[in-house]
Amino acid sequence: MRKWLHQLMPIVLDMMQDSSSLPKREVALWTLGQMIDSTGYVIEPYEKYPNLLELLLNFLKTEQSATIRREAIRVLGLLGALDPFKYKVNLGLIDQSGESSGVMSIGNTANESQEMSASEMLVNMSGTLDDFYPQIAIVTLMKIIREPLLHQHHSMAVHAITFLFKSMGVSAVPYLQQVMPSFINVMKTADGTFREFLFQQLCQIISIVKLHIRNYLDDIFGLVKEFWTPQSQMQSTIILLIEQVVIALGAEFKIYLPQLIHNILKVFIHDTSKERVITVKLLVALQKFGNNLDDYLHLLIPPIVKLFDSSDIPLSVQKCALETIDYLSETLDFSEFVSRILQPLVRNLDTVPDLRPLVPFLCMYEALLHRDTDDPLMYARRKIPDADISATSSDVRNPSKLPINVFNLQRGPLPLKSTLLGEKKAMEWGIY
Repeated sequence: MRKWLHQLMPIVLDMMQDSSSLPKREVALWTLGQMIDSTGYVIEPYEKYPNLLELLLNFLKTEQSATIRREAIRVLGLLGALDPFKYKVNLGLIDQSGESSGVMSIGNTANESQEMSASEMLVNMSGTLDDFYPQIAIVTLMKIIREPLLHQHHSMAVHAITFLFKSMGVSAVPYLQQVMPSFINVMKTADGTFREFLFQQLCQIISIVKLHIRNYLDDIFGLVKEFWTPQSQMQSTIILLIEQVVIALGAEFKIYLPQLIHNILKVFIHDTSKERVITVKLLVALQKFGNNLDDYLHLLIPPIVKLFDSSDIPLSVQKCALETIDYLSETLDFSEFVSRILQPLVRNLDTVPDLRPLVPFLCMYEALLHRDTDDPLMYARRKIPDADISATSSDVRNPSKLPINVFNLQRGPLPLKSTLLGEKKAMEWGIY
């Protein structure tokens, strides 16, 4: 029988890797044990078939049948103990030439470090045990995530990784190179529900590591563009992810905005969610963008204005759209869009009475019409302290000289030119 082993072994090993048939794997494993037991063919199979050890260990890790696991242990015992050095030579990790041997250069790539055993990591580590234990945990968890046969444990493994990052804070940054590549690959192939869960966990990781996520943003935004569609159930989660990236990157986010502007505009046009909740979440996220939007106001202002200029839009969305315009006006130059914003607002104050509490916006845009003033207070209306600021009669006649802020607007009638609204409406709403 021994002279036929070199022909039989590849067939048996191939059957052992057939994930479609449990009985076939079980019979192949039993056959391998019988062949080794009958012929004394030990140790040498590890040299000729380098993947044999990993294959047998996978039986122990993934198979649920106690009979198969017991047989795998028996086969490992029959094959005998393997010298770790020779095993690495078989895998090509160690270059052995002549009488001398040298370890091949081992880089810092995530794949190589993930294949290191716990004892090897302990020997090679340069830090303390406080660094060693998280590394062991992350490497083990990533092995679980990369193994499709352990899909039932993927959610728990991802939860554990997120928990480690939360516990370690910025100390977890060095482990990004081990976590993110596998994380992104799993997101590409996962089912819808699990993919949304991964997006949620990625939000938390980004909120922890901040700017250090920048090396993986091209891949992340590639996933965003692929899965952010008007029909997607993950839109809220994706918008939250983008919001976290904006907060983390600040002004550096501007270079990534061209990749997202098309999806943003599609939400304003095609949102079919109940009460347009996706639109509201997007508006709230846009408030965090700040100066990053400077080059895209001509694209964003029209659809946002249309939200409070349409009678079929829910009131909560109309108010959120107005608040977004107000929030962004603090950091962006809206002088070119004043009439485009003001006229729809005035037109809707009659048809939508609930918007009248937001009339103070009109005063803000009146100020924008006088941007030639040299009064710096006109551009910092929310930065003025809450103090009594009195205005002379000449100031009232010249609104561009008034120190306008929210507190003044709440104290009395607005110093807005009645010509903008019409004399009748100005008298009716207490604006003169």
